[in-house]
Amino acid sequence: MEDRLHSLSKGVFVIPFEPAALNEEDREDTHSSTRDTLDRLYETTLQIYEDAGAEYEQEKTNEQLDDIADWLERYKATAFLQLPQRTNRLPVAILQNASSSLPDRITSLDATSYTLLGRDAPDVAAALRSIAIGFTGDTLGSGRKSSQASIDEVENWWQANGKGLPLMLYIQDAQTIPASVLSEITYILALHAGLPIRLLLSVPSAAVFLSSWGHIEPSSVDVSILRSGRSRRGAGGIDAIIRSSSEAPFKISDDLAEELRSNETLLGGGIAAAMKTLKWLLLHHSLSSPLALLVEKTKNSEQERVMQSLLNAVKSSPVNPSIPRRDLFELNPHPDMFSVLNPAPRTSILHSLSDPQDILPFFAASAPEKPSPNHHKSAKRKAVSASMDNEKRRKTGELEKLKINEEDQVLELKRLQTLFELWKSAGKTVNLWDWLDSFQGEDERGSEENKEANSAQVGSEQTDKDENIDKESRNEAPKRAAQEENRLHATFIRFVEEARMLGLIRARGKGRKADEVIKSVGLV
Repeated sequence: MEDRLHSLSKGVFVIPFEPAALNEEDREDTHSSTRDTLDRLYETTLQIYEDAGAEYEQEKTNEQLDDIADWLERYKATAFLQLPQRTNRLPVAILQNASSSLPDRITSLDATSYTLLGRDAPDVAAALRSIAIGFTGDTLGSGRKSSQASIDEVENWWQANGKGLPLMLYIQDAQTIPASVLSEITYILALHAGLPIRLLLSVPSAAVFLSSWGHIEPSSVDVSILRSGRSRRGAGGIDAIIRSSSEAPFKISDDLAEELRSNETLLGGGIAAAMKTLKWLLLHHSLSSPLALLVEKTKNSEQERVMQSLLNAVKSSPVNPSIPRRDLFELNPHPDMFSVLNPAPRTSILHSLSDPQDILPFFAASAPEKPSPNHHKSAKRKAVSASMDNEKRRKTGELEKLKINEEDQVLELKRLQTLFELWKSAGKTVNLWDWLDSFQGEDERGSEENKEANSAQVGSEQTDKDENIDKESRNEAPKRAAQEENRLHATFIRFVEEARMLGLIRARGKGRKADEVIKSVGLV
């Protein structure tokens, strides 16, 4: 008796072998295993890049700490030349390209230190109050109007509790402090000869900072440029990450390495910007690269085994040059990579307001065609530029397929563009009432044009409407007009406040007309 289930003993059954079902299950397990192996390769690559960046930052921090310690030790030694009349000069050190972990480890030096962020010192009084509170740990002098009173409290505190250690004020991102404010702080610190305070400034570029740091007496300061601020060629953090890619499963291509170096020279984002870009490239590679597509679209178990063996070979020996198809494991530049390297939200907002047709599809009809910005590319980057243009055309085609049916959203965006165009056409000062009146006039003109267009399309169909409906519409018209006026006013107030935050306008100051603002520079 032939049956699908053969009974061998009580309670024991043998399920017949079905090759199709087993192959399907085995294929799913193999596909899942292949994808897991690929994901682990991406994770390993990212970990290698992060370890290389962290190791470089550690070495950089140690080097900078040694230089700062040598600078502090220099002022402890007895001067070789003893002048009959001693002049007090404030020790100032300028550190370029400071490590991000330096503020946490600067307390290990042989000095009582305090870190002041440049953005927290908008004026002299606020900066000196922060310095006093930072050193003394108390709010003494925080309510005083005199700027020098706060430093007097610091000097009294040091004489009572200083334990003989010098004070070191570390101003992080000193370039963000107004030059006049920093000069005044330096002058006040130099006046206190009995206070052994050292001033350490971290800036992105020492040359640019010194060229803008004016209004200071050179004889009152003793300026030193710490040598660790100048990175040796080929020893930067970007190069450390690029070198580490030789041991990673996914390599950084020569074109990408050149792009990372050139953007570091132009923008100076450091390791943080490079790692942000590499993370994005690894994520994009894991989703849209030919390797990811091959893993996802394998059709049979034989292809699965081939892919698994290739991934296992790369996993076990990433540096083996004999592994085939190493081009699948390379990271190359991408058109969208530049927005990751330099996001520039302010510039992007201003560009979108000036040329909305580049962003929004419904402005494309009236937009003039602009020349391509890729005319002056080097020969080595022509292939990258071509891929960028193709990607841009593809995205433009996708945007044109979008259908925006929300009329309120379109109307709001056009109102924002109208407000921005009125700002561009204004002079050095802008009267807020005139700005609002012009905006309301432009909006009414646009509404009338839309009504005329709608009435031309509807035609004679409106003549058959009920008179009661017309009467109700006339009664509701004043209420709708008031609501629309309030809505326009709210849109205007919001735009003015956001323009102030972007730096497009600023107040005239005390004692001036409150309804006038000064138009600032907008790089468009």
